[in-house]
Amino acid sequence: MNVFSTLRYFKKRIIGCSLFVLAIHIGMSYGLIKTNPGYNLSIFDLIINPMGTGMLNYKILAFPIVIIFIFWIISILNLDDSKNIILRQESKEMYWKNQIKKIVTIAFLYSVFITTETYVISGFMLGSFSNRWQQSNSIVFRCYGNTELWNKIVPYLKTWIILGIIFLLLFIGLISIGILTGALRSYIDSKYAYLVLIVMIFSEITINGFELSIKRMSLRVDDFVEPQVIIVKVLFLLILAILSFIIGKGYVVKKDFFTKK
Repeated sequence: MNVFSTLRYFKKRIIGCSLFVLAIHIGMSYGLIKTNPGYNLSIFDLIINPMGTGMLNYKILAFPIVIIFIFWIISILNLDDSKNIILRQESKEMYWKNQIKKIVTIAFLYSVFITTETYVISGFMLGSFSNRWQQSNSIVFRCYGNTELWNKIVPYLKTWIILGIIFLLLFIGLISIGILTGALRSYIDSKYAYLVLIVMIFSEITINGFELSIKRMSLRVDDFVEPQVIIVKVLFLLILAILSFIIGKGYVVKKDFFTKK
């Protein structure tokens, strides 16, 4: 079963989860507008608020965005565990590679959805899709405008650059989490893999200084001061994805698919 057939199989649940994410982001954007009076709010103030309260801050990335993503990855990959599907695979390596293709495809589609819906929601809630971060009465200017850092930040405050970085971090981050999920479920039962990942995510968002994936997926205005920080985030997430791929492949090759876990 290819990934698009699988997505059609889960169509109603996908629509329900999408509406749930939309509802949370609409509620958050409304709250941000009400709690920031007097500012010339820009579309990105609702997505990446300088105070760390935007729709894509790391806590909201953890729940509901990443938790839902992990749920879908496990649900979709579990469909591949039927004997008929396994026996049709050329080899165990091919089975693992096909699962990685599904993870990457789902990560891409989900990243496009999250990037688009947060941008659209922000525009509609503010009544404008304009990016005002470079103006003197914006929140970003009030934070950095009177400092020497302002000239470093300004070149990166263009709409296409911000959206591109948001999408890139989401996409690479979801790929790394998805492959890690696949690697875990190849070693332990899916429900235990889900539990391990929830504990890891909870630990990351509650322990200061602990950054594995969620915090590295989150874009902050401070990151534009030192753009190399964004590069380091992407490289770390890629390394996590590659290591998870290698470990997962090792487990899959040794696994007896017809013996109950």
